Amino acid sequence: MKRYLWILALAIGAGAQQAAVEVATPTLGYIYDDQTRTLRAIEGVPGAASIGAPMHLGTGLDFIAVSPSRSYALGYENGGDNIVLVRLEGTTGGSRASGLPRARAWFSPSGETVAFDLGERAEVWTGLPAEPRRVGEFSTGELRVAKLAVSDDGGMVASLAGGALYRLSGEAPERLGQAVRDIAFERGTRDLLALEASRLVRFGKTQADAEETLLTGLQEAEAFAVARDQRHVAVVGAQVAVADLRSGETAYLDSGESRFDGATRAEGDAVFQLHASTGETWLLEGGGTPRLVALAARGNQ
Repeated sequence: MKRYLWILALAIGAGAQQAAVEVATPTLGYIYDDQTRTLRAIEGVPGAASIGAPMHLGTGLDFIAVSPSRSYALGYENGGDNIVLVRLEGTTGGSRASGLPRARAWFSPSGETVAFDLGERAEVWTGLPAEPRRVGEFSTGELRVAKLAVSDDGGMVASLAGGALYRLSGEAPERLGQAVRDIAFERGTRDLLALEASRLVRFGKTQADAEETLLTGLQEAEAFAVARDQRHVAVVGAQVAVADLRSGETAYLDSGESRFDGATRAEGDAVFQLHASTGETWLLEGGGTPRLVALAARGNQ
């Protein structure tokens, strides 16, 4: 949606005249609406944001994953043969067929590389969204993959399966840890972050002997996300915590009776989009004095 700001301009010797200046609505992120089988944009700025109307993407989708760059998404229809690439621009979008594998997809931190779960193997593509190309294949063996994580260069893939963490290769998966809840690579590196119920750790270059604890004292943590500034991290579960990875300072926020099971980075240096177990979407501002805000749909949408 685009809004128009009317400015009264004074022209010397010509009196007053009106000019229309187009102002784009800021977009912080997107949510999937399973009733309309499309996306809704989170419109506005932190502290004054709302969930917009269902977007017209050209087709209804039963699965959709939005890139961390928020410039595109991947999705498919149940029973469909192809995965669809959706180009996103603020509150508008359009879809087209692609030659990408029709499978569950996970993005690298930049969003330019994607790992697809194809059963006994994970296939990695890079160059998205403009020039997708297949760059590698990793064996998942007999793992029942719950989640994949892929580095920006496409050279490293990790998997969660049965609560255990594995590093994938062309051969058998290598176990790195157990009781892991969530994983993600740091941007531009092969360093892997792994979340356990009470702590967040880093595996340098995804090596088991290069484990470093970043955060401790967490309570029943379920998911985490690293902000665009690569400095702040949000951890959700029985509590909501936001930490500064440089200073080590951690703030805990009161979420009342709400419990969260998902977190992604939103537009902004230290802004996060949180998913509550009830289905609600919240925004977390992590910089300065952190605050947590529940989002509502605009009007009666």
